[in-house]
Amino acid sequence: MSTLKVEVVRVERVEPHPNADKLDIAHIKGWQCVVGKGEFNEGDQGFYFPIDSVLPEPLLNQLFQNSKIKPPSRIKTIKLRGAISQGLLVREALKADGQRGHAQNWPLGFDMTNVFGVTKYEPPQDKIPNLMKAGQQRTYHPDFERFTDLENIKNYPDVFKEGDLVIVTEKVHGTNFRCGWVPFHANTLWKRFKKLIGLAPSHEFVYGSRNMQLKESSETYFASNVYAEIVEKYDLRNQLLYGEVLYGEIYGDGIQKGFTYGCDPGQHKLAAFDLMRDGEWVNALEMCVKFEKRGIPMVPCHYAGPYKKDLVKGLATGESSLGNQPVKEGVVVRSIAGHERDVLLGRKILKVINDEYLLLKDNSDWH
Repeated sequence: MSTLKVEVVRVERVEPHPNADKLDIAHIKGWQCVVGKGEFNEGDQGFYFPIDSVLPEPLLNQLFQNSKIKPPSRIKTIKLRGAISQGLLVREALKADGQRGHAQNWPLGFDMTNVFGVTKYEPPQDKIPNLMKAGQQRTYHPDFERFTDLENIKNYPDVFKEGDLVIVTEKVHGTNFRCGWVPFHANTLWKRFKKLIGLAPSHEFVYGSRNMQLKESSETYFASNVYAEIVEKYDLRNQLLYGEVLYGEIYGDGIQKGFTYGCDPGQHKLAAFDLMRDGEWVNALEMCVKFEKRGIPMVPCHYAGPYKKDLVKGLATGESSLGNQPVKEGVVVRSIAGHERDVLLGRKILKVINDEYLLLKDNSDWH
Protein backbone atom coordinates (compact mmCIF):
# COMPACT_ATOMS: atom_id res chain seq x y z
CA MET A 1 0.00 0.00 0.00
CA SER A 2 1.57 3.28 -1.04
CA THR A 3 1.83 6.17 1.37
CA LEU A 4 -0.16 9.38 1.01
CA LYS A 5 1.60 12.73 1.05
CA VAL A 6 0.06 16.13 0.39
CA GLU A 7 3.10 17.98 -0.85
CA VAL A 8 4.34 21.39 -1.93
CA VAL A 9 5.28 20.75 -5.57
CA ARG A 10 6.82 22.61 -8.48
CA VAL A 11 4.87 22.77 -11.73
CA GLU A 12 7.16 21.25 -14.35
CA ARG A 13 5.18 22.28 -17.41
CA VAL A 14 1.74 23.48 -18.48
CA GLU A 15 -0.02 22.72 -21.74
CA PRO A 16 -3.41 23.74 -23.11
CA HIS A 17 -6.29 21.33 -22.64
CA PRO A 18 -7.00 19.83 -26.09
CA ASN A 19 -10.78 20.01 -25.71
CA ALA A 20 -11.47 23.00 -23.46
CA ASP A 21 -10.43 26.63 -23.98
CA LYS A 22 -10.81 27.48 -20.29
CA LEU A 23 -8.63 24.63 -18.98
CA ASP A 24 -4.94 23.72 -18.87
CA ILE A 25 -3.09 20.54 -17.99
CA ALA A 26 -0.40 20.99 -15.33
CA HIS A 27 2.33 18.38 -14.87
CA ILE A 28 3.87 17.77 -11.45
CA LYS A 29 6.28 14.95 -10.64
CA GLY A 30 4.84 12.08 -12.71
CA TRP A 31 1.21 13.22 -12.47
CA GLN A 32 -1.03 15.52 -14.47
CA CYS A 33 -3.91 17.66 -13.21
CA VAL A 34 -6.52 19.61 -15.11
CA VAL A 35 -6.53 23.21 -13.84
CA GLY A 36 -8.09 26.52 -14.81
CA LYS A 37 -6.70 28.39 -17.80
CA GLY A 38 -3.72 30.52 -16.77
CA GLU A 39 -3.94 29.38 -13.15
CA PHE A 40 -0.43 27.93 -13.18
CA ASN A 41 2.76 28.56 -15.12
CA GLU A 42 5.92 26.51 -15.37
CA GLY A 43 7.97 26.90 -12.19
CA ASP A 44 5.03 27.88 -9.96
CA GLN A 45 4.52 26.17 -6.62
CA GLY A 46 1.28 24.55 -5.56
CA PHE A 47 -0.27 22.17 -3.06
CA TYR A 48 -0.80 18.74 -4.60
CA PHE A 49 -3.53 16.51 -3.12
CA PRO A 50 -2.94 13.02 -4.61
CA ILE A 51 -5.57 10.48 -5.52
CA ASP A 52 -7.15 8.73 -2.52
CA SER A 53 -6.88 11.89 -0.41
CA VAL A 54 -9.85 12.40 1.91
CA LEU A 55 -10.24 16.12 2.66
CA PRO A 56 -11.97 17.62 5.71
CA GLU A 57 -15.31 19.28 4.94
CA PRO A 58 -14.19 22.93 5.48
CA LEU A 59 -11.32 22.42 3.04
CA LEU A 60 -13.58 20.74 0.48
CA ASN A 61 -16.10 23.58 0.70
CA GLN A 62 -13.36 26.16 0.22
CA LEU A 63 -11.79 24.45 -2.78
CA PHE A 64 -15.06 23.72 -4.57
CA GLN A 65 -17.09 26.80 -3.58
CA ASN A 66 -17.00 28.27 -7.11
CA SER A 67 -16.99 24.97 -8.95
CA LYS A 68 -19.79 23.20 -10.80
CA ILE A 69 -18.27 19.91 -9.65
CA LYS A 70 -19.77 18.33 -6.54
CA PRO A 71 -17.16 18.09 -3.74
CA PRO A 72 -15.86 14.50 -3.88
CA SER A 73 -15.78 12.17 -0.88
CA ARG A 74 -12.22 11.38 -1.93
CA ILE A 75 -9.90 12.59 -4.67
CA LYS A 76 -9.96 10.14 -7.58
CA THR A 77 -8.64 9.72 -11.10
CA ILE A 78 -11.17 11.35 -13.42
CA LYS A 79 -11.52 12.57 -16.98
CA LEU A 80 -12.37 16.21 -17.58
CA ARG A 81 -13.39 16.89 -21.17
CA GLY A 82 -11.49 13.81 -22.26
CA ALA A 83 -8.23 14.50 -20.39
CA ILE A 84 -6.99 12.43 -17.44
CA SER A 85 -6.74 14.35 -14.16
CA GLN A 86 -5.10 12.67 -11.19
CA GLY A 87 -5.24 14.60 -7.97
CA LEU A 88 -5.92 18.21 -7.12
CA LEU A 89 -3.45 21.10 -7.59
CA VAL A 90 -4.17 24.45 -5.90
CA ARG A 91 -2.26 27.60 -4.97
CA GLU A 92 -3.87 28.07 -1.56
CA ALA A 93 -5.95 25.94 0.76
CA LEU A 94 -7.64 26.10 4.15
CA LYS A 95 -5.47 24.63 6.89
CA ALA A 96 -6.81 22.58 9.78
CA ASP A 97 -6.43 25.63 12.05
CA GLY A 98 -8.86 27.60 9.86
CA GLN A 99 -6.19 29.84 8.29
CA ARG A 100 -5.40 29.89 4.60
CA GLY A 101 -2.05 28.56 3.48
CA HIS A 102 -0.28 29.79 0.33
CA ALA A 103 2.05 27.41 -1.49
CA GLN A 104 4.73 30.03 -2.13
CA ASN A 105 5.17 30.43 1.65
CA TRP A 106 6.20 26.81 2.18
CA PRO A 107 9.42 25.03 1.16
CA LEU A 108 9.34 22.78 -1.89
CA GLY A 109 8.62 19.17 -0.94
CA PHE A 110 7.15 20.00 2.48
CA ASP A 111 4.61 17.42 3.71
CA MET A 112 1.31 19.26 4.28
CA THR A 113 -0.81 16.19 5.09
CA ASN A 114 -1.28 16.96 8.78
CA VAL A 115 -1.34 20.72 8.22
CA PHE A 116 -4.49 20.32 6.13
CA GLY A 117 -5.92 17.40 8.14
CA VAL A 118 -6.01 15.10 5.12
CA THR A 119 -6.33 11.33 5.56
CA LYS A 120 -5.88 8.40 3.20
CA TYR A 121 -8.88 6.60 1.76
CA GLU A 122 -9.43 3.11 3.11
CA PRO A 123 -12.02 0.89 1.48
CA PRO A 124 -15.10 0.09 3.59
CA GLN A 125 -15.11 -3.39 5.03
CA ASP A 126 -17.77 -4.59 2.61
CA LYS A 127 -15.36 -3.81 -0.26
CA ILE A 128 -12.66 -6.10 1.17
CA PRO A 129 -13.03 -9.77 0.22
CA ASN A 130 -14.16 -11.87 3.17
CA LEU A 131 -12.16 -14.97 2.39
CA MET A 132 -12.10 -16.75 5.72
CA LYS A 133 -14.90 -18.23 7.76
CA ALA A 134 -15.96 -16.79 11.08
CA GLY A 135 -14.00 -18.44 13.85
CA GLN A 136 -10.75 -18.76 11.87
CA GLN A 137 -8.03 -18.39 14.46
CA ARG A 138 -5.44 -15.66 14.04
CA THR A 139 -1.92 -15.57 15.41
CA TYR A 140 1.36 -13.68 15.10
CA HIS A 141 4.93 -14.59 14.25
CA PRO A 142 7.72 -11.98 14.49
CA ASP A 143 9.63 -13.43 11.52
CA PHE A 144 6.62 -13.59 9.19
CA GLU A 145 7.35 -10.34 7.34
CA ARG A 146 4.64 -8.37 5.57
CA PHE A 147 5.22 -7.46 1.95
CA THR A 148 6.95 -4.22 1.02
CA ASP A 149 4.71 -1.17 0.67
CA LEU A 150 4.89 -0.36 -3.05
CA GLU A 151 5.09 3.31 -3.93
CA ASN A 152 3.73 4.72 -7.19
CA ILE A 153 6.42 5.48 -9.75
CA LYS A 154 4.77 8.85 -10.43
CA ASN A 155 5.80 9.96 -6.95
CA TYR A 156 9.40 8.85 -7.57
CA PRO A 157 9.97 9.45 -11.29
CA ASP A 158 13.78 9.60 -10.97
CA VAL A 159 14.46 6.37 -9.06
CA PHE A 160 14.96 4.38 -12.26
CA LYS A 161 17.33 5.82 -14.84
CA GLU A 162 17.23 5.07 -18.55
CA GLY A 163 19.29 1.93 -19.08
CA ASP A 164 18.96 0.50 -15.55
CA LEU A 165 18.45 -3.26 -15.72
CA VAL A 166 14.89 -4.02 -14.64
CA ILE A 167 12.21 -6.66 -14.74
CA VAL A 168 8.57 -5.66 -15.32
CA THR A 169 5.78 -7.95 -14.11
CA GLU A 170 2.01 -7.58 -14.18
CA LYS A 171 0.20 -6.35 -11.08
CA VAL A 172 -2.72 -8.68 -10.45
CA HIS A 173 -5.88 -7.40 -8.76
CA GLY A 174 -6.67 -10.04 -6.14
CA THR A 175 -5.98 -10.56 -2.45
CA ASN A 176 -2.45 -10.48 -1.07
CA PHE A 177 -1.08 -13.81 0.17
CA ARG A 178 2.05 -15.00 1.97
CA CYS A 179 3.26 -18.31 3.34
CA GLY A 180 6.49 -20.04 4.28
CA TRP A 181 8.79 -21.74 6.75
CA VAL A 182 9.98 -19.45 9.54
CA PRO A 183 12.02 -20.20 12.68
CA PHE A 184 9.99 -21.90 15.42
CA HIS A 185 8.47 -19.32 17.76
CA ALA A 186 7.46 -20.52 21.24
CA ASN A 187 4.52 -18.17 21.72
CA THR A 188 2.20 -20.61 23.54
CA LEU A 189 2.55 -22.69 26.68
CA TRP A 190 2.51 -25.91 24.64
CA LYS A 191 5.23 -24.63 22.28
CA ARG A 192 7.37 -23.53 25.20
CA PHE A 193 7.00 -26.97 26.76
CA LYS A 194 8.01 -28.67 23.48
CA LYS A 195 11.07 -26.42 23.27
CA LEU A 196 11.96 -27.13 26.90
CA ILE A 197 11.96 -30.91 26.40
CA GLY A 198 13.77 -30.68 23.06
CA LEU A 199 10.85 -31.67 20.79
CA ALA A 200 10.42 -28.31 19.07
CA PRO A 201 11.20 -28.24 15.32
CA SER A 202 13.66 -25.72 13.91
CA HIS A 203 10.99 -24.14 11.66
CA GLU A 204 7.21 -23.96 11.39
CA PHE A 205 4.93 -23.32 8.41
CA VAL A 206 2.78 -20.18 8.49
CA TYR A 207 0.41 -18.56 6.02
CA GLY A 208 -2.11 -15.76 5.71
CA SER A 209 -3.07 -12.48 4.09
CA ARG A 210 -0.98 -9.33 3.92
CA ASN A 211 -2.02 -8.17 7.39
CA MET A 212 -3.19 -11.39 8.99
CA GLN A 213 -1.48 -14.62 9.92
CA LEU A 214 -3.90 -17.54 10.23
CA LYS A 215 -3.52 -20.39 12.68
CA GLU A 216 -4.12 -23.94 11.53
CA SER A 217 -6.11 -26.44 13.55
CA SER A 218 -8.11 -29.57 12.92
CA GLU A 219 -11.25 -27.45 12.70
CA THR A 220 -9.90 -24.87 10.23
CA TYR A 221 -8.27 -26.54 7.27
CA PHE A 222 -7.99 -25.53 3.59
CA ALA A 223 -11.73 -25.71 2.92
CA SER A 224 -12.30 -22.98 5.49
CA ASN A 225 -10.48 -20.15 3.71
CA VAL A 226 -8.91 -19.34 0.37
CA TYR A 227 -5.42 -18.83 1.82
CA ALA A 228 -5.23 -22.37 3.17
CA GLU A 229 -6.82 -23.61 -0.06
CA ILE A 230 -3.93 -22.15 -2.07
CA VAL A 231 -1.35 -23.68 0.28
CA GLU A 232 -2.91 -27.08 -0.33
CA LYS A 233 -3.54 -26.63 -4.06
CA TYR A 234 0.08 -25.82 -4.88
CA ASP A 235 1.66 -28.04 -2.20
CA LEU A 236 3.53 -25.04 -0.83
CA ARG A 237 4.57 -26.75 2.40
CA ASN A 238 6.74 -29.08 0.33
CA GLN A 239 7.70 -26.63 -2.40
CA LEU A 240 9.24 -24.08 -0.03
CA LEU A 241 12.46 -24.63 1.91
CA TYR A 242 13.17 -23.73 5.52
CA GLY A 243 13.68 -19.97 5.79
CA GLU A 244 11.71 -19.18 2.60
CA VAL A 245 8.55 -17.04 2.55
CA LEU A 246 6.55 -16.67 -0.66
CA TYR A 247 4.47 -13.61 -1.51
CA GLY A 248 1.76 -13.59 -4.14
CA GLU A 249 -1.72 -12.63 -5.20
CA ILE A 250 -4.74 -14.92 -5.07
CA TYR A 251 -7.23 -14.21 -7.83
CA GLY A 252 -10.38 -15.74 -9.22
CA ASP A 253 -14.06 -16.13 -8.42
CA GLY A 254 -15.31 -13.94 -5.58
CA ILE A 255 -11.94 -12.27 -4.89
CA GLN A 256 -12.31 -8.88 -6.59
CA LYS A 257 -15.52 -7.84 -8.32
CA GLY A 258 -15.09 -7.79 -12.08
CA PHE A 259 -11.60 -9.31 -11.97
CA THR A 260 -11.91 -13.09 -12.28
CA TYR A 261 -9.15 -13.39 -14.92
CA GLY A 262 -11.07 -16.12 -16.71
CA CYS A 263 -11.47 -18.38 -13.66
CA ASP A 264 -14.48 -20.64 -13.41
CA PRO A 265 -17.06 -20.33 -10.59
CA GLY A 266 -15.43 -21.35 -7.32
CA GLN A 267 -11.95 -21.40 -8.87
CA HIS A 268 -8.97 -19.62 -7.27
CA LYS A 269 -5.39 -19.37 -8.49
CA LEU A 270 -2.03 -18.09 -7.28
CA ALA A 271 0.33 -15.63 -8.96
CA ALA A 272 3.58 -15.45 -6.95
CA PHE A 273 5.56 -12.22 -7.17
CA ASP A 274 8.26 -12.22 -4.50
CA LEU A 275 10.39 -14.45 -2.30
CA MET A 276 12.21 -13.86 0.99
CA ARG A 277 14.94 -16.15 2.29
CA ASP A 278 16.17 -15.89 5.88
CA GLY A 279 14.85 -12.35 6.19
CA GLU A 280 16.37 -11.07 2.93
CA TRP A 281 14.61 -10.46 -0.37
CA VAL A 282 15.74 -12.82 -3.15
CA ASN A 283 16.80 -10.95 -6.29
CA ALA A 284 14.40 -11.03 -9.22
CA LEU A 285 16.34 -13.37 -11.51
CA GLU A 286 16.96 -15.98 -8.83
CA MET A 287 13.32 -15.78 -7.74
CA CYS A 288 12.07 -16.46 -11.28
CA VAL A 289 14.35 -19.47 -11.65
CA LYS A 290 13.30 -20.95 -8.30
CA PHE A 291 9.57 -20.56 -8.97
CA GLU A 292 9.85 -21.99 -12.48
CA LYS A 293 11.82 -25.04 -11.34
CA ARG A 294 9.26 -25.78 -8.63
CA GLY A 295 6.22 -25.25 -10.83
CA ILE A 296 4.94 -22.33 -8.76
CA PRO A 297 2.90 -19.99 -11.00
CA MET A 298 4.21 -16.42 -11.20
CA VAL A 299 2.71 -13.11 -12.19
CA PRO A 300 3.20 -12.60 -15.95
CA CYS A 301 6.61 -11.18 -16.84
CA HIS A 302 6.27 -8.52 -19.55
CA TYR A 303 9.85 -7.35 -19.94
CA ALA A 304 13.42 -7.76 -18.72
CA GLY A 305 16.18 -5.45 -19.88
CA PRO A 306 17.25 -1.79 -19.86
CA TYR A 307 14.73 0.58 -18.28
CA LYS A 308 12.84 2.74 -20.76
CA LYS A 309 10.26 5.09 -19.28
CA ASP A 310 7.88 5.10 -22.24
CA LEU A 311 8.13 1.33 -22.66
CA VAL A 312 7.23 0.68 -19.02
CA LYS A 313 4.33 3.15 -19.20
CA GLY A 314 2.97 1.31 -22.22
CA LEU A 315 3.30 -2.08 -20.55
CA ALA A 316 1.00 -0.89 -17.73
CA THR A 317 -1.90 -0.35 -20.15
CA GLY A 318 -4.18 -2.61 -22.17
CA GLU A 319 -5.52 -6.06 -21.40
CA SER A 320 -4.28 -8.41 -18.74
CA SER A 321 -2.16 -11.39 -19.74
CA LEU A 322 -4.26 -13.58 -17.42
CA GLY A 323 -7.53 -14.94 -18.74
CA ASN A 324 -9.81 -12.61 -20.66
CA GLN A 325 -9.47 -9.60 -18.37
CA PRO A 326 -10.06 -6.47 -20.49
CA VAL A 327 -8.30 -3.98 -18.19
CA LYS A 328 -4.88 -4.52 -16.64
CA GLU A 329 -4.33 -3.11 -13.13
CA GLY A 330 -0.78 -2.13 -13.99
CA VAL A 331 2.77 -3.41 -13.64
CA VAL A 332 5.57 -3.58 -11.08
CA VAL A 333 9.07 -2.53 -12.09
CA ARG A 334 12.08 -3.60 -10.05
CA SER A 335 15.84 -3.85 -10.43
CA ILE A 336 17.24 -7.25 -11.29
CA ALA A 337 20.27 -9.17 -10.02
CA GLY A 338 22.17 -7.29 -7.32
CA HIS A 339 20.78 -3.81 -7.94
CA GLU A 340 17.72 -3.75 -5.67
CA ARG A 341 18.83 -1.23 -3.05
CA ASP A 342 17.81 2.41 -3.04
CA VAL A 343 18.73 4.90 -0.32
CA LEU A 344 15.29 6.54 -0.31
CA LEU A 345 13.00 3.54 -0.76
CA GLY A 346 15.00 0.68 0.71
CA ARG A 347 13.98 -1.61 -2.15
CA LYS A 348 14.18 -0.40 -5.72
CA ILE A 349 10.69 -1.55 -6.66
CA LEU A 350 7.76 0.62 -7.76
CA LYS A 351 4.27 0.14 -9.15
CA VAL A 352 2.88 1.68 -12.33
CA ILE A 353 -0.93 1.77 -12.19
CA ASN A 354 -3.01 1.80 -15.36
CA ASP A 355 -5.01 5.05 -15.62
CA GLU A 356 -7.92 3.16 -17.18
CA TYR A 357 -8.01 0.85 -14.17
CA LEU A 358 -8.22 3.82 -11.80
CA LEU A 359 -11.11 5.25 -13.82
CA LEU A 360 -13.20 2.15 -13.08
CA LYS A 361 -15.79 2.64 -10.35
CA ASP A 362 -14.49 2.21 -6.78
CA ASN A 363 -10.92 1.36 -7.83
CA SER A 364 -8.13 3.19 -6.05
CA ASP A 365 -4.38 3.24 -5.51
CA TRP A 366 -4.71 2.21 -1.86
CA HIS A 367 -3.52 -1.39 -2.30
